[in-house]
Amino acid sequence: MIAQSNVISLVIIAGMVIAFAGAAYVWAVPLIEKRASVTEYDTVERFMLELNDKIVSIANTGSGTAALKIPKGNLNLKPYNFAGDVNNTLTLDFYVSQPLIVEGGSVPLKTSTLDYIGEYGNAEPRTILMSRIPDTGKIHLNVTMRYRELRSNVPKGYVIALCPVTDLEGCQNEISGRNSIKVSYGGTFVVPRNIEDGGELLITKISIEAT
Repeated sequence: MIAQSNVISLVIIAGMVIAFAGAAYVWAVPLIEKRASVTEYDTVERFMLELNDKIVSIANTGSGTAALKIPKGNLNLKPYNFAGDVNNTLTLDFYVSQPLIVEGGSVPLKTSTLDYIGEYGNAEPRTILMSRIPDTGKIHLNVTMRYRELRSNVPKGYVIALCPVTDLEGCQNEISGRNSIKVSYGGTFVVPRNIEDGGELLITKISIEAT
């Protein structure tokens, strides 16, 4: 009888261990996936900030070339003279396993203001915005870096113009890549601004090559 009770006890204990292990697994998997998603987000953010640093440095010095590996997803360029509603942007489009922001929501990254025109000396030459794109059954994110005009009181404006290496003159053709991006100095020139704004606009072209 004692032996039978011991067997029953062992069965009960074994069942409890399996149940606890199963519960731990159910809780642990989403937590691991959440941490993995945060790590992926951190990697993407570092990549976009480093890419911006390279672009701004090249624009300021008027020379140079830099290359970076695209960490994940697809990197898309809509150049300075792109005909669509949004231009002069680099957008990294990717998927994660756990939600970081609500669907349809957006979060600025290391950006003081999202205004299309910034104040020279105060605002960053770019804005960076992470958005979650509605996508059935998937957690779809993108991070868009847009270069904007900075205006001084002279009046004078300054802008970094992103252009594909294959269309540096026209700066109109959209390109994309998944492996790497190469940025280079593409020249600086001055154009008159429109009659309402007056003054001049200093445009520094950055050549973009994505593979």
